[in-house]
Amino acid sequence: MKYFLFIFLFFISSLWGVESNSVVLSGSEEKIKLTPHISYYLDKTSLLNQHTISSKNLDFKQSNKERISFGHQHDSTLWISFTLQNDSIKHIKYILEYSYPILYSFSLYDSNEELIGSAGVLNIDKFKKNLGHMVNINLPAKSSITYYMKVENPISSMMVELILSDSDVYMSDKNKHWNIVSLLTGAMLILVLYNLMIFFFTQDKAY
Repeated sequence: MKYFLFIFLFFISSLWGVESNSVVLSGSEEKIKLTPHISYYLDKTSLLNQHTISSKNLDFKQSNKERISFGHQHDSTLWISFTLQNDSIKHIKYILEYSYPILYSFSLYDSNEELIGSAGVLNIDKFKKNLGHMVNINLPAKSSITYYMKVENPISSMMVELILSDSDVYMSDKNKHWNIVSLLTGAMLILVLYNLMIFFFTQDKAY
């Protein structure tokens, strides 16, 4: 009897563990910081692919931070896993943003090893069009999907900050960001032109 009770409690606690590792969505969320809900594995050989990463019993580490830094990992590949659960009765859509501008590439796969999307500086046109590194995620009603993300960044340090946003909220935030950048850039250009005008009119070498 005690042995049966122990097995039962272990099974229940395992179920709780699975639920806590997934992000439950209803479609009403505007923005979710996803990084604390991911698990990750750093492949220092860069030999694993989307098939072997899900089939092998690898030691994925659970994250509890909003941003993770791995330093310079030029020859390594970072694999990220997370689960999204749609509890609503409707199909919902979100934008997954990799919030780190100096990113070489990332690719997102579902549990069936199908490519959902990719982004990074390798696709600069997509970056300009969408104002960031992002992919679209579609979740059918009453579904739970585990995703695997492959991240490579030989050009800079390896940094992870993932944000799940409603499409309208994403575009609004990006437009505000680029408006501020444009204002700052315009102010700097005005200062440069002002100093050039003073230099040409006064011929003072201090300018």
